[in-house]
Amino acid sequence: MTESDLTKRFIEALRRTMPGAVVFKHADAWTAGIPDLTVSWRGVTTWVEVKKLPYRARGIQRVRVQQLGRVARVFYVMYDVEKKAVVVITPERFERGETAEFVADFSGGHRAVADFIAFTHHQTWPLLPAILAARQALSADFRPALEGAR
Repeated sequence: MTESDLTKRFIEALRRTMPGAVVFKHADAWTAGIPDLTVSWRGVTTWVEVKKLPYRARGIQRVRVQQLGRVARVFYVMYDVEKKAVVVITPERFERGETAEFVADFSGGHRAVADFIAFTHHQTWPLLPAILAARQALSADFRPALEGAR
């Protein structure tokens, strides 16, 4: 099974698991180093790099994934065909050799990983309360101007 086959099946699982999600596959000469997929659903976008193990991050891809990982949600989805397992890990954890965020048996791997990605789109990110408070403060600041415009 090739990395392309794994990616295709994973995309199918994402679309079944996350109805209405927008899933883009980035694969052309102009996207060198950009993760394979973006998954946008419920106001959240996740970047995904799909790999078949063994894998060693290298070159521009490694740099781009690390850059994105500092400002966005990014996961490696790594399929180990020999061990019949699939692993989901952030670039930071991968680089430090830490434990993965999620591991599944390969038999249900595509669906299990799609479920995990969907679950992360339900989670309240730690910054959400601060963002909502800032939005409310800005709204209060502009309320007099908006009322005068009516």
